[in-house]
Amino acid sequence: MGDGHLYPAKLAFTLNNIILRRFKTADRVIEGLSIKSDDVIIDFGCGPGFYTIPFVRKAKRAIGINVQAGMLEKAANYAEKSNVKVEFYRNDGRRLPLPDSVADLVFMRWVFHELDDKLAVLKELTRVLKPDGRLAIMEKTRRGFRPIGPPTGTLHS
Repeated sequence: MGDGHLYPAKLAFTLNNIILRRFKTADRVIEGLSIKSDDVIIDFGCGPGFYTIPFVRKAKRAIGINVQAGMLEKAANYAEKSNVKVEFYRNDGRRLPLPDSVADLVFMRWVFHELDDKLAVLKELTRVLKPDGRLAIMEKTRRGFRPIGPPTGTLHS
């Protein structure tokens, strides 16, 4: 992820706040992912933990990965306040500190457009996925009014 276009940690409240949690935004997305209680989930680009904490409540294990220390600090604080255990790693996704075939699901929301080397990260995410694992990528589009969240841009491979 390039430092020039990362979503600022000081704006993390726009990604994880009482209003978004009250509308159960994460719950609705997670419901569609058919998570099982024995799943291991990697929330790549976890930001302040908006999805990470609900993931660990549904699954056996959740791993939050982000390139920004400030976001990881906010996510760790959210996990502590929520009284859940989550593993967090500061990493750009090119070489994850995880064994092969560990995850049932890799989830990425509003992150793919920020990757400098999309192919390298996708290869690494594939490495940590179990053979029957799933990769879920959610991205914003320029269409429609969406005032909250990181900016979008054109994707280049």
